[in-house]
Amino acid sequence: MSKTALYTTIYPGVEQFLPDWAASVMKQTYHNFDIVVGVDGVSIDNLAGLLKTDKPVQWIVGGPGFTPAQIRQLALEEMIPFYNAVVFADSDDILEADRIESALMNLVNYDVTACGMRLIDERGLDLKMLFQFDSLETLDSVLPRFNMFGLSNSAYRTEVLRRCLPIPHECVLVDWFLATKAWLEGARMGFDSTCLMAYRQFSRNTARVIPPFSAEEILTATQLVLDHCRLVFRYIVPAYPNSVAIFEKARLEIEEFALKINRDQNLLDRYVDQLNQLPRAHLWWSCVAHPQLEMIWKN
Repeated sequence: MSKTALYTTIYPGVEQFLPDWAASVMKQTYHNFDIVVGVDGVSIDNLAGLLKTDKPVQWIVGGPGFTPAQIRQLALEEMIPFYNAVVFADSDDILEADRIESALMNLVNYDVTACGMRLIDERGLDLKMLFQFDSLETLDSVLPRFNMFGLSNSAYRTEVLRRCLPIPHECVLVDWFLATKAWLEGARMGFDSTCLMAYRQFSRNTARVIPPFSAEEILTATQLVLDHCRLVFRYIVPAYPNSVAIFEKARLEIEEFALKINRDQNLLDRYVDQLNQLPRAHLWWSCVAHPQLEMIWKN
């Protein structure tokens, strides 16, 4: 990949983590990349002292009232004409030294690739848990329900990203939307179980993957997944009629789960209790209607 962008988004609440992110970027074994930063609701003037790198930073600033999805849409529109690949890395996480080099090596054989991650706490301490995906599972059995291609552990060929746009302005789970569109577009998608990111778990995570989960968090996560399903059916599925059945099955299961947990507090409490006893880290959104716990919320 001859022209590579490393992209992240900075938003309120992650400022304290930026020095760690920047330090990890500067330790990369591969150096021929540009840094592109989307700015969402913060002042660039306040970031310069926190994002210390020996590379120039290209700032992408949205217009008044831009949603998070619109910031990312704008950034991708700016990057796609000039780069062959985009490596994503969230600004509250830490890149391992060979993250970019490994991502580009994987993009030789794939159009989209993601890596495993080790989990760390707010202070950066290792939690001794891993975010990984069993590559023996087929994407059509997983991606309609869960996600493993995040905007901290994935990398895309830009020719594929171009076909994944536009991102709906109201989209919250941008990473899952892009991965779903790429998959249905026929992209070659691979997952490298090597842990090439340190994924920070703290109270403001939109998508936590480790317990303990609270009932409120499960209700919130369920609504986010329902919203994602709605956008997939509105903006993606109509163009791929062969995919309707698997996405309809996923949507019906999520809707049934949502109906049950919103109607029955005891059922929700029992589900959360059992979810918190499962032994490993989850994929993104597998905390919602987890397959191993169907006996709780299905008839």
